Amino acid sequence: MKKNGKLLFIALIVLSVGVTLGQSPKGAKRNQKAEPRYTYHETDGVVIYYETENKEAYRKLLSDTFDMPDRLYVHAFISDFYKMKAGTPPYKEAAVFLLGKYKNKEIWHCITMPVTSNESRVRGIWGLGLPKIMGDVKFTRKDPVYAGNVTIKSGHKMELRVDTKDYKINKDEEKLLKELSVIPKMNIRRGQVIEMFGAGAGSRGKSGAKRSIIDLAQMAPRRMTLKFGKGEVTFGNKKEVSGKDSDTNVHPFVDLEPSKILGAYYLKNTFTYSLGGRPTAK
Repeated sequence: MKKNGKLLFIALIVLSVGVTLGQSPKGAKRNQKAEPRYTYHETDGVVIYYETENKEAYRKLLSDTFDMPDRLYVHAFISDFYKMKAGTPPYKEAAVFLLGKYKNKEIWHCITMPVTSNESRVRGIWGLGLPKIMGDVKFTRKDPVYAGNVTIKSGHKMELRVDTKDYKINKDEEKLLKELSVIPKMNIRRGQVIEMFGAGAGSRGKSGAKRSIIDLAQMAPRRMTLKFGKGEVTFGNKKEVSGKDSDTNVHPFVDLEPSKILGAYYLKNTFTYSLGGRPTAK
């Protein structure tokens, strides 16, 4: 009972920070009828946080709904959702988020999210207000190097690479990653600002402090694998964006070049989860 109780406690924490509780992995059968269509059973990918210096492009790419932040930080990831609820095709996804401010509080706002599934694209737009587009997304695992790349219709490309060999994270880097990983994600769905749940808001411990994805990986090492590494962000085709791709003269795969990598890691998650969004208070 003590062991099962501990597992339940950890899973409930993960529910708040980024996943929705699934059944125990030992012997329990998942109730497929009770699961939402897009329920994720196993995923992995690379995550990189970095700083950029192009303030003009940053302002153009960040929705006017949100104010400019004090720090020009970018959050990018490439994920492979390879084990889904039965009947839901696996797919891959890339994303770029910008740090912004909403009601004087820092938030992450997604500015592009290429995916390999049209069903995911449509559901993401209508259900969560995510700017999903179709793209060719690939992900490779050649330990100790994990890398993903995405190419969209216009020819623009982004590659994320994390080399985990002999990498030792320092205390300042870990502190910053913990801070950035619990900042809420906000999208605009049919003109209304919504906050995503199951994808960013950290649970709180006894002290009232939010628990980060790093804390959770340390608490549940059998369910989450997190490897820190040296991160690299590179962009491909830098030709001018066409009117079909954007109504601005800037593009995230061109104008958000990193000036400093803040932190990077490979993450594999075997907790079951689903995503949702709720309107913010007016």
